[in-house]
Amino acid sequence: MTTLDQPLRPLQETKSASLEEQRVTLRDRLKRRFEVWLDEALAPEAVPQGLAADILGQLEAETPGDASSPTNDQDLQAVCTTLVGLTDTARHQSEAFQQLRQDLPPVQALAEAVSSLMTSLASDRESQEQERQQQEEKQRLEARRQIFQEVLGTVMDMRDRMREGLTEAQTQLDAIPKAESASKKRLWPISSKMQSALSTSPGHAGLETLIKANQLALDSIDQTLTRWHVKLVEGVGLPMDGETMKIVDQMIKPDVTEGTVLKVLRTGYIWNSVLCRPAEVCVVQSTESH
Repeated sequence: MTTLDQPLRPLQETKSASLEEQRVTLRDRLKRRFEVWLDEALAPEAVPQGLAADILGQLEAETPGDASSPTNDQDLQAVCTTLVGLTDTARHQSEAFQQLRQDLPPVQALAEAVSSLMTSLASDRESQEQERQQQEEKQRLEARRQIFQEVLGTVMDMRDRMREGLTEAQTQLDAIPKAESASKKRLWPISSKMQSALSTSPGHAGLETLIKANQLALDSIDQTLTRWHVKLVEGVGLPMDGETMKIVDQMIKPDVTEGTVLKVLRTGYIWNSVLCRPAEVCVVQSTESH
């Protein structure tokens, strides 16, 4: 077999053959060498190391000169176009991030301001709610105070009338012995048995019962007023107090100091250190002013 490495012998070395035969022989030899060279040139190349099998298969499937498949130049152009697009996208993203970094501090400051405003509004709402509750509680307490003050005024008026009735009944009870003594002097002497019967008459016994009942009721009212933290303003025999007393009557008493309270016509009262009603009193008047 003829190879490329075998040298061609010159024509004059074969003396026994004719010139024409030599030319034919040389032509055949050249033809064979060309065929060998052509086979070697058209033999498939080995796969380069590191080349993916799917890429190699795609390259082998493509036919050179096919108009429907892109050429290597077209693929390179597409890759370049894609790279340019990616570069523009990256540049735009970089510009957007840079603009975001510039816009973020004002937005963050605005968010902090909004958060502070919401906190302030929540605090104001809570303060308003507490103030509303305090106002409602104050109104309820004021309503209860007014109602209780009306009830207390009624109780105080009942106490004054009860005390006046008690004083009147005691005066009448004290007047019975005096009347009996006067009748004894005007009429004939009576026996001790009759005198005892007069002292235990129904009128005398009824007054004593009435006085005891009124006194018990008056003591109960005073105890109730003490539980209600009510302090009475009376002051008989004491100097006139302009803050807790009101003068409604005056009398001349030469032997009594001027301005001394002689009688309490209407008892005043103080509830929880607050003067609800001043005492109406009668005081001693100066003889000079009279």
